[in-house]
Amino acid sequence: SYEVGAKMDWLDNRLRTNVAVFQSEVDDYILTLSGPPGTNFASFVEVVNGDATLTGAELDLIAEPVDNLLLTINYAYLDTELENLIVPQSSFLFSGAAGGADRRGDDISGETFVAFAPRHAVTTAIDLGVPMQEGASADFHLDYVWRDEVFSQPKDGLPVNSLGLLNARAGVNNIAVGDDSSLSLNLWAKNLADEDKVIYDLSGAGFQYNTPRTWGADLRLDF
Repeated sequence: SYEVGAKMDWLDNRLRTNVAVFQSEVDDYILTLSGPPGTNFASFVEVVNGDATLTGAELDLIAEPVDNLLLTINYAYLDTELENLIVPQSSFLFSGAAGGADRRGDDISGETFVAFAPRHAVTTAIDLGVPMQEGASADFHLDYVWRDEVFSQPKDGLPVNSLGLLNARAGVNNIAVGDDSSLSLNLWAKNLADEDKVIYDLSGAGFQYNTPRTWGADLRLDF
């Protein structure tokens, strides 16, 4: 693995930028493959070893334009490449017996993917903390997390669409309830827009959707 990065502060420390580029090379990368469409997936599962190269970059921008207000944005780029995925001679899944051509000895690198590896991903957040008496604070948080389309299966799978989720939290923290104790109460909601999208596609044979809108409350006592 190789990584080069830089961290810089600007505007009297009101703005911070973090930049990093990296590359990781993995020998004997393990890829678990299941049966082709139309077969019993549970009956045909095999492991193929190859080489993987992951190349990417990340950029963080963290700004405090005024006291107690924090703005954050993160962007990530990822490129993946698989090589030398040779179907072993012992393969049953690609022998033709499970349907299709005999692929034993073939390099299937160009037909495979690193699952759940979006090329682009962005996270943004706003945090506001309002000081109160005796060290307590009213805190508000809002974030939006987005990722590009991904493949949920390493082979014979269909890409699942991009997904963006809006989340929020608000509460009062560090309320003094004695000499050495404090109380915090927070209300939260995840997937505020109630997005309903497929996040896992088993080559058309089954689907999994993201978690619907949820909300709740956290009560914490420190002593």
